[in-house]
Amino acid sequence: MDLPNWFQALPFILLKFLNWYFHFVNLAWPYILLLLLDPLFSHFFNIELGEFYPFRRKATNLLFLGSDDYKRSVILNLSDEDEGIFGIETPPYSRLSIMGRIKFNLFDFGELRTACRVWKDYCAKRGAIVYVVNAADTSMEQFSEAREDLHDLLSDEDFLNVPLLIFCETPEPSYPSEKELCSLLGLTDKTTGKGRVKLAGTNARPLEVFVAEPSNRKQHQDAIKWLSQYIK
Repeated sequence: MDLPNWFQALPFILLKFLNWYFHFVNLAWPYILLLLLDPLFSHFFNIELGEFYPFRRKATNLLFLGSDDYKRSVILNLSDEDEGIFGIETPPYSRLSIMGRIKFNLFDFGELRTACRVWKDYCAKRGAIVYVVNAADTSMEQFSEAREDLHDLLSDEDFLNVPLLIFCETPEPSYPSEKELCSLLGLTDKTTGKGRVKLAGTNARPLEVFVAEPSNRKQHQDAIKWLSQYIK
């Protein structure tokens, strides 16, 4: 029997193609349906259900205060954005950092009183305050200013329940100790503890001091992870 020419073979090729196509559609239709319905589900879960949707990524705002140089260094360490795009910035500016299921908006509005005033007006959702101290300079002048700022923050009724994270930036992590730093900052017996500390049902504000080296990204991230358990 002679082999069919290309024209005679066309129905067989077409039949083979249709057979493969329907087999593929039969296997892939759930994924195709999910792809088509994804925009609808995204709108419903993220917009309509909002915070009641358990898998929706949280978004929160962090206000950075304290020593300008070290504050900028910490923000750059935490930021997911390329430093080269922005260059050296001066307040006000913001950066973005995503850790786990939380999107952190990192804000630097400048000196404390201006920053707090702007933050109250600009950010409806106040996630936490991050105060950065130059712990390499142990002069009384340096710590008296930080101590006064922290006292003002802790007594400000607008920030009564806002978690407070204090970064003490030093190239020598063993000196001074966290206990000494707490004493210098007037925070003795005011910290709530590291790790997973449940404060629900208490009047305690989440507050902790972390010693970190300026270029150590992991130390900064570990502190933010501690903070994230108190983000609502």
